[in-house]
Amino acid sequence: MEDMGCNFTYLQTKFIRKLENTLIYELNKNGFSIDATAFIRKVKHLNHGDFTVPSGCLPHIDPQVFEEIKRLLLQKSKNWELKIENITTDPYNAFIFHLRRPDCFKQALQEVLLHKEAYGINFISVKKSVLLSSSSFSAIREKTVEETSVDTLRSIVLLQHIILLLKAHGYDVVCRVPEILPESLRHLVSLIRLLDTSCKWTNASAPELIHQLRYRAQQFQTRQKYIPHDDHDHASNRDEETCSHGRGFDIAVSQGSEIDLTSSSCKTEPDKDTCQDCMHVEDVVVDLEQYIRLKGLIVGKGGYDKNIKYVEVVSNGKESFCLIEVAELEQSIKTYPIQACVHVVSQSQAFSQQKVDILWQILTQGHDQPPVHQSHFVYGTVTCRKNSQNEKVNAHEFYNLRYQQLKQAFVMKYAEQVTGQGWEDTIAILTMANIKFELLATTARNMVKLDLSHDISDGTLGDAGGGAFVMYNCARLSTLLSHFQESVEKGLYPPLPPIEEVDFVTLREQEEWHLLFQYVLAFPQLIQQTVGSFDDPDRSNINADIQSHKISNMLVNLSRVVSSYYSRIHVLGESRAHLLPQMFSRIYLLKGVHQVMVNGLALMGIPPLSQL
Repeated sequence: MEDMGCNFTYLQTKFIRKLENTLIYELNKNGFSIDATAFIRKVKHLNHGDFTVPSGCLPHIDPQVFEEIKRLLLQKSKNWELKIENITTDPYNAFIFHLRRPDCFKQALQEVLLHKEAYGINFISVKKSVLLSSSSFSAIREKTVEETSVDTLRSIVLLQHIILLLKAHGYDVVCRVPEILPESLRHLVSLIRLLDTSCKWTNASAPELIHQLRYRAQQFQTRQKYIPHDDHDHASNRDEETCSHGRGFDIAVSQGSEIDLTSSSCKTEPDKDTCQDCMHVEDVVVDLEQYIRLKGLIVGKGGYDKNIKYVEVVSNGKESFCLIEVAELEQSIKTYPIQACVHVVSQSQAFSQQKVDILWQILTQGHDQPPVHQSHFVYGTVTCRKNSQNEKVNAHEFYNLRYQQLKQAFVMKYAEQVTGQGWEDTIAILTMANIKFELLATTARNMVKLDLSHDISDGTLGDAGGGAFVMYNCARLSTLLSHFQESVEKGLYPPLPPIEEVDFVTLREQEEWHLLFQYVLAFPQLIQQTVGSFDDPDRSNINADIQSHKISNMLVNLSRVVSSYYSRIHVLGESRAHLLPQMFSRIYLLKGVHQVMVNGLALMGIPPLSQL
């Protein structure tokens, strides 16, 4: 990636910042104050302007003051990258800003061509490492291929997308995966190309650490049942007792007593003087509710579940799932310097994962390591629509259904041409693209409803809401640009001139401005909106603010505009002198649109196709 320096900001963000600062200064100078933090809005219908300040943000402004501010803004914007052509007002908007469109076309497309595949990402590293822990890998260890649900498929698709979004924001990402993937997951991970995603992988198994954490848990326990090392056979005859040999407490451990769970004085591991009975404990339970109360953690909306009381750490002498999870998380941060952890977890497992979160805090506090800020990304289940022929399918059956639907659609369109490995690979890529769009289009916490009917119209190239539709339009643009270059090499068209020499005043169609303003220019800001402040230690909300639906929805909407424009406008026309300036402008516009589509698909882990 090209080093753009620490002060680099994309055009739209830079423009809005300058406009807000200048407008606030001028309004304050005239005795007005703006009742909003972010008051610049984008206009939905672009024939009425580009940006506005709604009337609700400001009291009525005297016409003379309006004209004076207008004059100053028009003058100052002459030195900005995006220049203001005119400023108007209406009953609903105190200010309506109209940009100088030819200049905007040139500036925005120059920026896209400069950064190419890096366009839209954060050039400034946040210098933070984030651990992603997916519950799907933990929950599926014993499942067979037939038991692998579409919920698991959704979790892996989300995990890959979150990795790519965090990396686009400058985070160093570490992801937990099992050392040996079970057969039920191996095929899915291969199809999604999860392990091809550029990040650090850790397969932390930690038997020694489990032993240490078990010892710590025994010190923090609320109650326990223990078996003396010399009398295991009589364990069943003993009532629940409390081991009074725990070390490092201000209050001795006794039946029903409260323990200082915020104490940092407990030992890391047992020593020779430690009571041997403590190493043969059969059951250990830790009071999480007490820790929540002592630490003042938020409970309820945005916080931990109000029903969290206790967690079983040792049961019948065996370590619980929660303790093993904590040990593997702890091992991960010993391998990599991690400042934050995001638990990617299903709604059905969210409660248990919150217990893991709190237990990790309890067992690792005060052990010469900075605390890891934890947050939870919770996703909903996947179900079927009522009109579906199949009530339920597993992940592999779902993939095969979508694959066969696409294959039938291609056979209907291309007949006997659909043979060979090339077609098989293309259909496989389009199938996974369709599935990813289907599973990512819905807000993560909401349920995804699948149409499992065998109607081949679902998932075909004509489906304006599917991944294949996006891929089809991306390939259309790639083919058009290739045809232009081939025509140049054949001498049918002159070479594309440098963008500095192109006059974009020829782009007069509203769709052309729509493509640039709503998609090309806005793409970097859209990426910024996908990841909020989830890693702030002072943030009380435990839910990770990651918007996993925004990129896929943008690509679908962009593809609809591209499809309409491509069908209506004949870009590669006759090679006549008076027609060439407009063709060159459109070529540059479509190069920018194509780059945005390619970059958006990359954030979903989908390789674009050059032709279909």
